[in-house]
Amino acid sequence: MTSCRLGTPLQAIDSEGKLIWERELDIYGRIRKEKGEKGFCNFRYQGQYFDSEVDLCYNRYRYYDPSTGIYISQDPIGLAGGLNLYSYVHDSNFWVDIFGLYLHRPYIRVSTRMAVEKEANIINNRFVDANNPNKLIKGGKRRSYSIAEGKYHLGHKKGNEFWREKEKAEVEGLTQKQFNDRMNNPALYQIEDPYENMSHKHEKKKDKKLNSCNKK
Repeated sequence: MTSCRLGTPLQAIDSEGKLIWERELDIYGRIRKEKGEKGFCNFRYQGQYFDSEVDLCYNRYRYYDPSTGIYISQDPIGLAGGLNLYSYVHDSNFWVDIFGLYLHRPYIRVSTRMAVEKEANIINNRFVDANNPNKLIKGGKRRSYSIAEGKYHLGHKKGNEFWREKEKAEVEGLTQKQFNDRMNNPALYQIEDPYENMSHKHEKKKDKKLNSCNKK
């Protein structure tokens, strides 16, 4: 079986090197051309399995209709995925969401932010960077309800970086709502100077063993 760069099956070749099946899909997943046994391969675009009984593509958590180019099942993450509950991933060139359950960065609640501010170091009514006790954060208030001056960033504490928490949540199979609740734990955050936060120099480094591809 050969496929395109996205993993969509294109051709099937037997043990003698003969082409026994070939298919071409349009941008919506409809069959444009097919040679060989019809239905030889029911895999369509990434994560889709064609169900011939209902003429729909099964996407594990949703059904997709290639004839209309839209999902007929609502996105299980609800409004967290946007106002259109039947939409596809926003930009398929950069976003990958084959199951419709990709975890995105959650909205931080006011109560969470206020709790983090309450634990922050403040000097002369100005927030201090959590990683550098000598660095006062410049600017006015971050929010109208902020208890001190300073246009801070709500940074993740070392070891609780967003990418790390996201990977852990996806392994555990958390829904977007469950992930939102977890990521609104004030204990995960600290007040940081924007430049310090964006530098990423205070983050816990990735474990090299996890990226070694199990080389022997």
